[in-house]
Amino acid sequence: MQKLKEYQKLDMEKRRIEQEILDSSDRKNAKEMQNKLKEYQANIFDLEKKADNVTHRYEELVKALDKFAKDIKVEAGNVGQVKEESLDNEVNSIKRVKDSLIKIEKEIAALQKVATQITNDNAFIMKNAVIANKNLAVYKERYNATKQSHEPEINELASKMAKLEGGIDKTLFAKYKVIRETKP
Repeated sequence: MQKLKEYQKLDMEKRRIEQEILDSSDRKNAKEMQNKLKEYQANIFDLEKKADNVTHRYEELVKALDKFAKDIKVEAGNVGQVKEESLDNEVNSIKRVKDSLIKIEKEIAALQKVATQITNDNAFIMKNAVIANKNLAVYKERYNATKQSHEPEINELASKMAKLEGGIDKTLFAKYKVIRETKP
């Protein structure tokens, strides 16, 4: 029974040190940086989708402008052949084309603003991702150093525990392990 108590004392000390390492601020900060990097990655994917949508819509508008340019060329060629009774129809047709061109022009201007915002957001995210990545490396390095500095002590405790384990009644030790797992 005395050996089991000694074993338990060593086990508690080993677990305390391991928990202290797990609870270190460097480990927590590294986790936080990893989460930020994942968030930045998700944001970049969203921006790529937005950029694809903007590009697609811009291409549609360019096609519409090309169509209007062709229609205007045709109408310009027909100006000399317009009869007075159909002049009002031609004027209305030109007004519709003009209104459509103004609408397309406004939509292109709005798309340019969205594209600029996407570019700015991307630059902001990339800048912060670089910073987070550098911080992650620093936190990981410090966490690993802390872990390594405690490794000899943990190994020494584990070695002492292994020596004691051989002298403890197997049934009693099995019960200890069950209790240890359910009630740390």
